Amino acid sequence: MTSTAPRPIIRGTKTVEEKRQYDYSKGVLPYIPEEVDDFETEATRYLNGEWPTEEQFIMYRLVRGVYGQRQPDVQMMRIKIPGGALTPGHLEAFGDVVSQYAPLKKGHITTRENLQVHFVKLADTPHVMRILGDAGLVTREACGNTVRNVAGDPLSGVKLEEPFYVAPYLAAYARYFVRHEYT
Repeated sequence: MTSTAPRPIIRGTKTVEEKRQYDYSKGVLPYIPEEVDDFETEATRYLNGEWPTEEQFIMYRLVRGVYGQRQPDVQMMRIKIPGGALTPGHLEAFGDVVSQYAPLKKGHITTRENLQVHFVKLADTPHVMRILGDAGLVTREACGNTVRNVAGDPLSGVKLEEPFYVAPYLAAYARYFVRHEYT
């Protein structure tokens, strides 16, 4: 590998005002296309041997929801589902990803209310991120040393015995920790 250093990982705290600028109409966490463009650039650099070490790239890809597998040249991707609530559009996008990019044509729902897809080629991961992002799903900080997800009752708001509707608080909590300097 060459000695060209990777660009720094931008992970600083966003102010409340900065976070208000995001589009939350499709999901709890915002899809930011520029982040996927940056990931695609850096993944290509890694595949071309332009990162100084594999360990540095591992840390970079993990906080973007791309996890290595024991099998060579394939990744597991984890998709955050804050509160465990999915829309039909979310499921359709996940189904599209599984049918197009998962050789075994299988996806998983985890006990932490996330989705996972396995055996995705690194070069395909930005395409997966874009399909999911267009539906309002993100992989950002779904792996690594981060707050991976905020779990909740997907029936919140429809249960009569619920003392109050927790979804807005859950969403605020999840948004607070994404791109936070300490996560």
